[in-house]
Amino acid sequence: MNNYKTKTYIKNFKNREYEFFVIGADIGGTNMNFGLSGVKNGNIELISSVHFKTLNFKNISEPLTTAVDYFREKYKINNFKGAAVAAAGPVLNREYCKLTNADFEIKKEEIEKIACCKGIVINDFSAVGFGINLLKNKDLIKISGNVKDYGNKKGVMAVIGAGTGLGESILVFDQNLGFYVPLPSEGGHTDFPAENKFEYDMSDFIKGKNEIPGSVFYEDFISGRGIENIYSFVKHKKFYPGSEYTKIIDSGDKKAPVIAKYSGKDRTCKKTMEIFIKFYAKCARNFALTILPEKLYIAGGIAQKNILWFQKDLFISEFENHKTYSKILKKIPVYIIKNYNTGLHGACFAAANLDMGEIFKK
Repeated sequence: MNNYKTKTYIKNFKNREYEFFVIGADIGGTNMNFGLSGVKNGNIELISSVHFKTLNFKNISEPLTTAVDYFREKYKINNFKGAAVAAAGPVLNREYCKLTNADFEIKKEEIEKIACCKGIVINDFSAVGFGINLLKNKDLIKISGNVKDYGNKKGVMAVIGAGTGLGESILVFDQNLGFYVPLPSEGGHTDFPAENKFEYDMSDFIKGKNEIPGSVFYEDFISGRGIENIYSFVKHKKFYPGSEYTKIIDSGDKKAPVIAKYSGKDRTCKKTMEIFIKFYAKCARNFALTILPEKLYIAGGIAQKNILWFQKDLFISEFENHKTYSKILKKIPVYIIKNYNTGLHGACFAAANLDMGEIFKK
């Protein structure tokens, strides 16, 4: 029985129409996605993808081998120009990554051995950054900001996104290359700035619950486990009595999507999501004030699956809430990225541009 799923994006595929092919991979704490892209007329097209669950594996060898074999057999491809694996964790010398939220290592030499081509390891949010070069209007939902009144053409942009973890990246336009280049970041692991007793109490509760020896990070609040942490604290404070949904949530392994699902029916779930959205907006605001981007993109599965929460006044009012620079924040265009494959597109984009080595020295 296959332990993977596949998707096809180009129905009438003709091998000879493409100049060359590349492999991209987006490896997170929950899902592993491998993509085959072809390049023709300067455009990078995602042709097919193969999807696995990360926790079913201890290394990348088996799923990558399966994906490569699938692409070779189905599309009759003998050679790949490059392979780029984007991983959710700090990357060393574009050659190695230990995933932050899974017991999983990725090595460049392993990628090159299996794919039989030049390979590279990049951060998952660097891949999202590269992927933004390929976004279309249909991939975006604008939730705030005035495009006409703010920003310079080809100015700095920013992307933030929560899923299993929390990622951030700054995008700088390279005039010589003609596209945006992401700068690596681990901003999701910066300290969470509690502002009042309620937030201090929540921070202490989460530290105790998860046996965290030092500071709590933004990621401890703004991620899948962050939603679970907030829910546990709200339930601990006994703001509301339990409901028929409490047992459903408590008995499940993956609580975050269920909490979001019942946020319209259960008051504890609703309170949890309100806190989560407020903290997300606060983090996005602080990030935006740090670099004053031309545009701010919100990526990640949580935003994609809970768009209505981000379109509510709660997120926008908190993002724009600043005693000195509220007017500037109101002008920064904020977009939610709807395209689930942005990171996969970005990994393929990086693989197609491996010969432009300078972009990976930044």
